Amino acid sequence: MSDGPRVAVFRPDDDRIDRAVTLLASLGADPVADPMLAVEPTGATPVAGESLDAAYVVFTSKTGVELAADVGWTPGEAALVAIGPSTAAAAREVGWSVDIVPEEYTSAGLVATLRDSVDGEVIEVARSDHGSDVLLDGLRDAGARVTETVLYRLSRPDDAGESASL
Repeated sequence: MSDGPRVAVFRPDDDRIDRAVTLLASLGADPVADPMLAVEPTGATPVAGESLDAAYVVFTSKTGVELAADVGWTPGEAALVAIGPSTAAAAREVGWSVDIVPEEYTSAGLVATLRDSVDGEVIEVARSDHGSDVLLDGLRDAGARVTETVLYRLSRPDDAGESASL
């Protein structure tokens, strides 16, 4: 135990929580790992490049990129859109070119960036089961034909929240 402040770490129970705990400890904190999310892959892959000729494939998380890449999926000829820098970095790390990253790293930011170029285009959105309707509705309102692939589900582990009692 350190003399620093006790800090709960709520990242998923993977390398992200390990990195956060290491960083906090290096800063003098007493990190308490308490995963509040579990990532449950669905086994699905984006349909773009398979039966769908999408102009754009949108990834809304680093996790989604990693899951798709782990099963050998690639974006093919579609423009790859990443919601933000960490998602873009994950895509580049697996060898994909990233074509678009919005200035605002939100679903609304993605819609604002894409709305003027997607009328009549097919867009594949690859994400978790907790994705915002803002993205799908906004792209459809801009005239796009949108499909969604749920790559993973987020759940709360049974033992989550133990840090509250420490």
